[in-house]
Amino acid sequence: MKKFAFWAVIAIAFASCSRTSDTIIRFHSEGSPLRSTPILMTKDSTYTLPIDSTQSVVYTLPAVFEPAYGALFLDDSHVLLYIEPGKGFDVTIKMEEGKPIPTFTGKGAGKNRYLNNDSLHYTPDYNLTEAEFMTSLDACLKNRFTFLDAQHFDAPFTELEKKRLTYTVYASLPDYPGYHVFQTQQWEYQPTQAYYDKIDSIFTEDADLVDLAVYQQFIRRYVVMKQAQNVDNISDLQYARNELDYVTRHFREPAVIEHLVDNIIYAYVERLGISDLPSLSPFYENYVHSVKKKATFKALCDKWIRIAPGQPSPSFAYRDINGQEVSLSDLAGKYVYIDVWATWCGPCCRELPALKKLEEKYAHRNIHFVSISCDQDRSVWEKFVKEEKLNGIQLQSFRNDDFIKTYMISTIPRFILIDREGRIMNAHMSRPSEPETEKFIETLEGL
Repeated sequence: MKKFAFWAVIAIAFASCSRTSDTIIRFHSEGSPLRSTPILMTKDSTYTLPIDSTQSVVYTLPAVFEPAYGALFLDDSHVLLYIEPGKGFDVTIKMEEGKPIPTFTGKGAGKNRYLNNDSLHYTPDYNLTEAEFMTSLDACLKNRFTFLDAQHFDAPFTELEKKRLTYTVYASLPDYPGYHVFQTQQWEYQPTQAYYDKIDSIFTEDADLVDLAVYQQFIRRYVVMKQAQNVDNISDLQYARNELDYVTRHFREPAVIEHLVDNIIYAYVERLGISDLPSLSPFYENYVHSVKKKATFKALCDKWIRIAPGQPSPSFAYRDINGQEVSLSDLAGKYVYIDVWATWCGPCCRELPALKKLEEKYAHRNIHFVSISCDQDRSVWEKFVKEEKLNGIQLQSFRNDDFIKTYMISTIPRFILIDREGRIMNAHMSRPSEPETEKFIETLEGL
């Protein structure tokens, strides 16, 4: 009996030693309460848990996962993290002027303190000449490497972090021509071959970095730069196809190709809808294999199906310039041409003269012209409408309401055409300044 008890104790002890503990990350917000639920995003998962009465959240991660960068999203900001199995940590965030100031303790604190060290901050100076600008980036990267080496972290992290630092520092390089011209007013400036050679020397196809935002941004800009000389007089669809052709012909790493193909097509559909999808879908089917990416893309396409021609339009109920509520149902019996705009939007304001001409030409016809402003300051909007003597039905929307969300309006101006029964005719209607707009209006039955 004693022998049995002895071996039972040994078995229990062995099981306890061999069991791998979950990784715990504890978050606490200090000071003003957060406006929204904090989100912890790791390489493989997204954790959204409500904050408790002490402004704290405890995230329990699996016992086994691949060490990787992550992020903690807080309202309109985020904190970069590095998360390793068995190396949990506590992070306390204090917001100062909208910027999160993190404090870390625990096993995983060291690398996270390093990642959020203010000494890593760098502001590019676009006033510098091209050669001076590239030299300044080289010097910045060298300083960051020196600081990293002084931390004496393990070799795998140090190697990975040097890759991240490279793309973080040189992230401003693809933006240099545009910002330099704007800030210096040197309109004649054109990038030299040395500039393009520099970007080519930085770019690598790296599957280890494909989930990192700074790498994603760099390679996306890299493709845009490569296509920058082939944008004249081509449609949005042809431009997207040109990008896809370039990626699939010149890139070799499957994970990088998959990310870029998904990114290019997703962005196109998000902005312009699914009408051109048959021309793009062969690329998607051939190069995107991630179940998660496919599910996300399908969800986007399903949203567009809900606002396809013939579908009932989502409704709205906004107050007009006189404070009276106007809903879409109030406008039934007439066609409705909607302009979603804002006073601070330059392209929106450039469409106003053409919109006024349409309103004047069809003032006594069977069509309403409705302008829905995204301005948050009602007084600014009211002053603009009155001073500019804007016609039609002038309404002010609410931020992220159901109408805006359902139509997936992420950029403005956006134009929509609805028929007399409240059904969608075109969720991405042409602009007032485009000749096809008036031509199409003339074809409307019963106008």
